[in-house]
Amino acid sequence: NQIVEALGALKDQVDNDSLKVILSEVKQDVNQGLSLAKALDKHPKVFNSVYINMVEAGEASGNLEVVLIKLADFTESQLKLRRKIKGAMMYPIIMMGLGALLIGGIFAFIIPKLAKTFVSMKKELPVPTKISIWISEALQSYWMIIVIGIPLAFYLFKKYISTNKGEFKWHRFTLKAPIFGEIVRLVNVSKFLI
Repeated sequence: NQIVEALGALKDQVDNDSLKVILSEVKQDVNQGLSLAKALDKHPKVFNSVYINMVEAGEASGNLEVVLIKLADFTESQLKLRRKIKGAMMYPIIMMGLGALLIGGIFAFIIPKLAKTFVSMKKELPVPTKISIWISEALQSYWMIIVIGIPLAFYLFKKYISTNKGEFKWHRFTLKAPIFGEIVRLVNVSKFLI
């Protein structure tokens, strides 16, 4: 069987150990008479539904070879696009991170010193200044909760969007978000046009 031989050759060329195991399982399933699409469907975290459906269509029509070549080109173009997007997003992410660190530093170290000066003046402070002082005091008093809370919140968010309901709500939110939603739409459309 050509597919079994191809999977065996592919397994030998792959460096990633977990992917090697998956390809070995796919090869074994195909060798035991399972269709390639059904064998791939056992590993949804590696092979998405578009990939599996295309393979299934290729098997049904007898054009599996053509479909696999198209899928290889499609996957390669997606990878290139993902790299371009990551490259384009790196600078804004770094700037946002530095900005957050600077703002955190201002609230943690500079505002407390200014607050003492304001208190010694014994004058009624404007609302924005009061809010800034309150945030600064909260950061100083509850810094441990914030340090633990942010990674925990991020972990729970990732866990939630990995569920079907969470993923649907997150995708709906990202598509409706101003500016960002338009970028997401363009990226997703371009994946199928490249």
